[in-house]
Amino acid sequence: MTKRLTKLIALALVFVMCAAVLTACPGNGSGVVTPATFKQAEYNTTTVVMPSNWNELTYTDGNDTQILGYIGSSFFDYDYKFENDKKYNEDGSINVEGIVPGAYTTNFSAATKLEDVTSTVDAKWGYTDEHKASGGYAWKITLRDDLKWHDGTPITAEDFEYSMQQTLDPEFMNYRANTYYDTLMIKNAKNYFYQNQAGVYETLASMYDSIAAAQAAGEKVFVKPTNLFSGIETFVDEAGNPMPEWIPVDATLYADPADWAAGTAAQNGLDGAWIVATYGAAYLEPGKSYETSVAVYVENQIRHVEWSEVGMYAIPEENAIVVCLDKSYALIQEDGNLSYQAAYYMAGLPLVKRDLYEACKQEPAEGATLKTSNYNSSLETTASWGPYMLVEFEAGSHYRLEKNLNWYGWGMEQYKNQYNVTAINTRKVEEATTQWMGFLAGNYDDSSLDTFNIDEYLDSKYVKFSPGDGGMYAVQLYSNLPVLKASGNNNGILAIDEFRQAINLALDRSDVIEKVWPGTAAPLFGLLSPQYYYDIENSPYLEDGGNYRNNPVAMKGVLRAYGYVEAADGTWSINNLSGLSLEDAYSTLTGYNPELAKEKFAEAVEKLLADTEYYGYDPSKKVTIIFGASADTDKQRFRAN
Repeated sequence: MTKRLTKLIALALVFVMCAAVLTACPGNGSGVVTPATFKQAEYNTTTVVMPSNWNELTYTDGNDTQILGYIGSSFFDYDYKFENDKKYNEDGSINVEGIVPGAYTTNFSAATKLEDVTSTVDAKWGYTDEHKASGGYAWKITLRDDLKWHDGTPITAEDFEYSMQQTLDPEFMNYRANTYYDTLMIKNAKNYFYQNQAGVYETLASMYDSIAAAQAAGEKVFVKPTNLFSGIETFVDEAGNPMPEWIPVDATLYADPADWAAGTAAQNGLDGAWIVATYGAAYLEPGKSYETSVAVYVENQIRHVEWSEVGMYAIPEENAIVVCLDKSYALIQEDGNLSYQAAYYMAGLPLVKRDLYEACKQEPAEGATLKTSNYNSSLETTASWGPYMLVEFEAGSHYRLEKNLNWYGWGMEQYKNQYNVTAINTRKVEEATTQWMGFLAGNYDDSSLDTFNIDEYLDSKYVKFSPGDGGMYAVQLYSNLPVLKASGNNNGILAIDEFRQAINLALDRSDVIEKVWPGTAAPLFGLLSPQYYYDIENSPYLEDGGNYRNNPVAMKGVLRAYGYVEAADGTWSINNLSGLSLEDAYSTLTGYNPELAKEKFAEAVEKLLADTEYYGYDPSKKVTIIFGASADTDKQRFRAN
């Protein structure tokens, strides 16, 4: 939960940057913006970190979505559910009072039609009678005819097919490709992406139910002990040969294949014990304890996959896209309306402007093998098909977005009076105090509350809450032992699980929040915040609201992680508390358990001292832990202290 303070601007309007929408003006759909119902103004805000790459094929940093979120659009999107479906008041303003808590609708946006075509697509996609009967594997998306780039260039279904081919291009190995070959599971996309790549690729679980099944299909299976040895290159045999990074699995060396009916390697016996037994004499030190996490891969024998074999293609005469998947999705509800999955899994497909993207392609750098692209990394290389377009960008300084008059949404009823901000000016300001002074001077229209102003302004009527997990702060401890040993910081203890557990248990989250984010945040005890739901469609009607954190399974898992013990009668206890119900125990949770933290720390030190050479520890030197941050600011130094 974050809070920002907004000020009254000269037009006597408060513009609040919410998670879902900005306010801006409607239009007539012709590319000419018509007079708005409400007054319009520019919005001036700040960022601590400037985006560097908003190419949706390659971006890796959440900061890059600052621009990306404004210059793109979606096939389907969410909206609030309103009582009696009354979204607007008589004056044209949005009926905020009529919002149904916890409910939503899914609407068409850039698409006009969605059809399940599993039973009618070409036989080459391999759908069985069972697939066709159940449906959900192949989908046809019909697009609006008025989609355009900001310069007026039309956007068609063929542009989406081209963009997907570029996303999966094996000569680029784009970072975001896995969204489509792994999550969405477009047919043959993975094979196209990895074609002609040497060695091994991908996890076994995404291709076969078990190692036995993979071997029965003729695959050569390998294991990579990812967390097993914390750097297997450090293990050598008597001749000095390093242990292989990938270990081939021989069916005679592990448990009966009948035991491998399903599941992961760690669950079925291919664990550290197996690798120690198999390779221990040559590489591993007797008596040493090894962790058991492994990943299973298969040898890549895929060569020369044609694009026509990938399950996405355009139907130009219908301005439609067909997507054929290996996984079934329920994108349409039984009543024919769009389900939440339509906007979640199929909100959009990658889209790049063909002529500009081609011009931005770059040959491999010296010593590299992959091509790259500088598309959407500067003003000159940026194209927009969203409600805003980039008109200024200066690295390390500022950027400006203005309304894209060629956006298809201006004439749509569902976006009426949601876009009354005509331009967004964002300037890089690292220090909170500097940003606050700019806010008071009228240079910026919002400001985050901080320790120095929280007491005075927390109860202001201009403070707006913005729930979410985007601002989640976590202490992430680096644990790659070979890197730690070579760092010169004498900090190999970071690779010991018990040390990391001790740090977790020693953090008094309530105290940290009181000092760093007083009144603006709440303690979080896991990576999934209260924003996550396990049953989205029925959430308003479930006892726990469909919220994952309120589910008994989740509550029990968190309690165990912080040292609570469940008795046979279902009650819980910790330290001097006992006989607590699940809900009462969860209500006492603070994450702060110094007693258990001391125990874990002692265990970590014992491991460290028992094998100083393995952990690279020099008892005569101090242990140095470096605190890394995205920017060197007073706030970051305060957190570190």
